[in-house]
Amino acid sequence: MAAELVETSRLFGRTLARIEPEWLEKIGAHLLKVSHSDPHWEKKAGQVLAAERATLYGLTVYQGRRVNFGQLDPKQAREIFIRRALVEGELETRLPFFQHNAKLIREIENLEHKSRRQDVLVDDELIFAFYDQQLPETIVSAVDLESWWKEASRGDAKLLHLDREDLMRHQAAGITTDLFPKTLSMAGAQMKLAYHFEPGSPRDGVTLAVPAAALNLIDAARCDWLVPGMLKEKAAALLKSLPQKLRRHCVPLSDYALGFCERMGYAQKQPGQDVIDALIADIHAEKQIQVKRSDFKPELLAAHMQMNFKVADEHERQLDLGRNLAQLRGALAGQG
Repeated sequence: MAAELVETSRLFGRTLARIEPEWLEKIGAHLLKVSHSDPHWEKKAGQVLAAERATLYGLTVYQGRRVNFGQLDPKQAREIFIRRALVEGELETRLPFFQHNAKLIREIENLEHKSRRQDVLVDDELIFAFYDQQLPETIVSAVDLESWWKEASRGDAKLLHLDREDLMRHQAAGITTDLFPKTLSMAGAQMKLAYHFEPGSPRDGVTLAVPAAALNLIDAARCDWLVPGMLKEKAAALLKSLPQKLRRHCVPLSDYALGFCERMGYAQKQPGQDVIDALIADIHAEKQIQVKRSDFKPELLAAHMQMNFKVADEHERQLDLGRNLAQLRGALAGQG
């Protein structure tokens, strides 16, 4: 620090002494200009923090200091807390309502994967509005929430519990366990099914978890039928792949596909019969038209209209993943 500045041909400082920035903060606190930036939710700290910067006559004394933003701007801190900690699920807590709501959201997101629709779960803004209405204005951190909830929940054990109706835009009619089962009976065992909606991803569609030892026992024709809830879409896509002179007998395709599913009972009737074989027989019976396998173009179907296979070892570690059963068998020969 210089006690005096003198400018002649150049700028000079007189009476110089070395100081520590901490001294400025302690002695000249009333002269500091303090500003805050980047308010954000800190999961580990359980609160909204911000970066603090202080200057003295334009000289930076310190910057990047983490401070509790809830004490500086409770309103904005509360909004960040609700959005990040509660709506986005980044809160670390064992509060019953939080566990209940997170489980319910996962279940509805799973319905979206099964139905291949992204309009089942309500918008985040509606979930935010729920918490915003229920929570006092003083709740800006995890500690605040747990302290308030401990008292408030004595009168209502389900305080802050979301209902399924609150989270769903509609009841997702038809998305049932019967149409989208959790397992598939194969090779004398119940093998798990998983659903994922992400076009272009290797996991898109329905995936059958197959033990390596049972890979050669998988019925390819049965897997061609996927699950009942996906059969109508696949049947319609196969009908659409027909030449126009044949396809016109089955319009509207969606209605014919639905009727086909109902006539089939949403599952193959003949052992070893795949969907194309069944469509050929059904079209002949319904329209008295003979269609050949070569008339269909299954290669045009989207990837999720084929069963995906995740092959795992005895420790459930993934060995391979793919939709071509023959290729998987060749690549993993001898690993069962």
